Amino acid sequence: MFSVIFATQVGDCHNEPWLCLYDEYKEILKESIEKMSGVNLKEMFKSPQIRSVDFTSALNKIKKLKNENEGKINEILEKCIAMCPPKDTFKVYFIPLPFDFIMSNHSPQIGTFILYGGSKEISYNSLKLYLPHEYAHVVRLQEILLPENKDSPYKMTLGELAIFEGLGVAFSMVFNHDLSEKNIARYIGLKSATQFDEMDALLSDFMKLKDKKISDLSKDIFQKYYGEESKALYIIGTHLILKLISEGYSICSLNKMKIQEIMELIKKISKNF
Repeated sequence: MFSVIFATQVGDCHNEPWLCLYDEYKEILKESIEKMSGVNLKEMFKSPQIRSVDFTSALNKIKKLKNENEGKINEILEKCIAMCPPKDTFKVYFIPLPFDFIMSNHSPQIGTFILYGGSKEISYNSLKLYLPHEYAHVVRLQEILLPENKDSPYKMTLGELAIFEGLGVAFSMVFNHDLSEKNIARYIGLKSATQFDEMDALLSDFMKLKDKKISDLSKDIFQKYYGEESKALYIIGTHLILKLISEGYSICSLNKMKIQEIMELIKKISKNF
């Protein structure tokens, strides 16, 4: 059903280890980071800034993760599958990178995958928060988004992306037996979420833009909803999905439901729709 790959060995290129890593995992990196950011990673990995990042240290952290947490990672994934089985097989890659990055996507060559990359230590507590989130994306990609050719946020509307991310956060919250809205910030990497104090206004603004394509949004609007400092889109999406869960809908059924059906359910229970 799934396989977990730890990049603990990279080709023998002592002078250019980051470039060796790129060549070895090119397909994964192209279908995740490059597709998401539009950055040419091969060129970036040639830069003095990236070359200055200690490759051996990053590699050793992946080795440590494998040695200490491989069994726990399998347990997390097995529990996720029990909660909501995927349509097809998938892979999880833990790769040393000169920056932190987590993403799920699909490649015609290797299928659906989760990429977990970085140069810092990955703790078990972090895995429990973010791996279920990405697993939920794998399920939705296979079930709904790939058939609709929506394998990138830039092919979605703001509303579709809010629901996509909200499903990921809510799935992790269900996994961790924690459905309290006040804890959403913890699941999206924010110290606090002051946006909750203005939820009605936030939802009202969101409603005006929900049908706009992500690719058509201004940079300021994009940062407001999807930027690392705000993540308003995650908060709105999770708020709406938690409302549906409180009405008796299961996270798995919602994650496998078409966006139009989800929006209709939200209209029935929300005064803002």
